[in-house]
Amino acid sequence: PLLASEEKAPNKDDLLEGLSSKLAKKLVSGLLSSGVDLGKDSDVIEKALIGVRDSHVMSALGFSIDGGINSVGRGGKDNADTGKFSSLKKSADEGSVSAQLSVAKAYQSGSAGEISFKKAKLYFERAMKGGNNNAVYHLGVLYKEGNGVEKDEKKAREMFQKAADKDVANALLELGVACLKEKLGFTRDLVKAEHYFQRASDLGDHSGLIQLAEHYLKENDNDFTHERGIALLEHCVGLGDAHSQYLLGCQYLYGVGVEMDSKAAVRLFRLSCEHVAESHFKLAQCYFEGWGVTKDVKEAMRHFRRAVEICQKYNTQLQLMGDDIFEVLKIDGELESVLFFDEQ
Repeated sequence: PLLASEEKAPNKDDLLEGLSSKLAKKLVSGLLSSGVDLGKDSDVIEKALIGVRDSHVMSALGFSIDGGINSVGRGGKDNADTGKFSSLKKSADEGSVSAQLSVAKAYQSGSAGEISFKKAKLYFERAMKGGNNNAVYHLGVLYKEGNGVEKDEKKAREMFQKAADKDVANALLELGVACLKEKLGFTRDLVKAEHYFQRASDLGDHSGLIQLAEHYLKENDNDFTHERGIALLEHCVGLGDAHSQYLLGCQYLYGVGVEMDSKAAVRLFRLSCEHVAESHFKLAQCYFEGWGVTKDVKEAMRHFRRAVEICQKYNTQLQLMGDDIFEVLKIDGELESVLFFDEQ
């Protein structure tokens, strides 16, 4: 376990020891060296770690992340929040189910002033007894991660299924990912995964369908799976999902699963660019190379700069592949500070 004591907030050594990749270690070390406070600024670390998918550190900070599924808590608590939390806890202890759920999340994330998974479990159980279905899902997360309880995937699966039966989107996503990645005792079952993801999508969360589409598109030389991946992306695009617009644009730009069509790619990047920084980057590439548009270096620079602005606004980085890195650096070497290099 990363935490020496449940009652103790994670420190730098705990975090760095648990990191599962050199890239994540370098990233968090840099953040901490720059003065990021593990309590007050954990949202900054959260956003950075989402990019590297480091579940060990996310768990230590009170976050849960698994293939794009995020149950995010905010760490830290200043003096101004002391009275608010005390009042909330008083309401929880008096029987308010919504307050019990909020107090549990606060202990889980550290916004209560401490990270205590045992206390989180206590209040999640109270909220569950009061009929709160989200509390059932959160208990499943504790059992899946082994936080405050002995790790028990069977129990986690039972909790997720119970919450999913009550249409809790996060629980449906957990079950879908388990079917996709052979976790929680599931064998790989893409049909069942899509069933769970579609139910979550019907509730407004399309991330599972997008993840399944990416899985299909990564299958080498398989026209059927590529077609299914494209169909899922097109479905999510039709629902107005910006990330799927970006991903489908990439497929058209490079001709993966569809006929190469740079003009269609540009249209999709334009649809999503105000929500997805990488779409601005792709538009910059298109204008610089003349793909689907008239070559225009000034317009390319404008989109590069807009991508940077979005990254700075949300404390994120452009998540690009190796060839993209070289492309952007030959336009503007100053952008290196906001690049995220996928070492895979």
